Amino acid sequence: MERYYFIDSWDNLQDGEHQAVMNFALKLSKELNTKLSVCVHSKSHCDQFLKKCFPSESQASKLLRGQRIVIQGVSVMLKSLKTLNNQSVLDTEIYLALFPSKDLMSTLDRENTNAAALIVFSESQHSEHLVEWIDEYQPARLKIGE
Repeated sequence: MERYYFIDSWDNLQDGEHQAVMNFALKLSKELNTKLSVCVHSKSHCDQFLKKCFPSESQASKLLRGQRIVIQGVSVMLKSLKTLNNQSVLDTEIYLALFPSKDLMSTLDRENTNAAALIVFSESQHSEHLVEWIDEYQPARLKIGE
């Protein structure tokens, strides 16, 4: 599995970075001809940053209602920790973890995971589990806006 990350302090995160990470995930999904799952800890607490990831608020709203959307020819679905715990992580998907909790990261990286790629976008405050994840897996750091 390929692994990527973009982590910065909350104060430094810019609105365009949310969409840039989403565009990276969409481009990679298109190149690998696979679906994209946007993963969050809880659907009830993700609307604020989910809306920053998409150019259209209606796209984020559809995802929050459990609908699959297609962007740039890529099928996109929102999955919560609860959803992921009730299904297998597929090798035919790319997973974009937005501000993931320790539990979400554990679920995405469990031993039987053969996902095409895992992309993590988060802020650095309160993220010791992400530092440990980076140390363990040595993912590629995404350079956005540099």
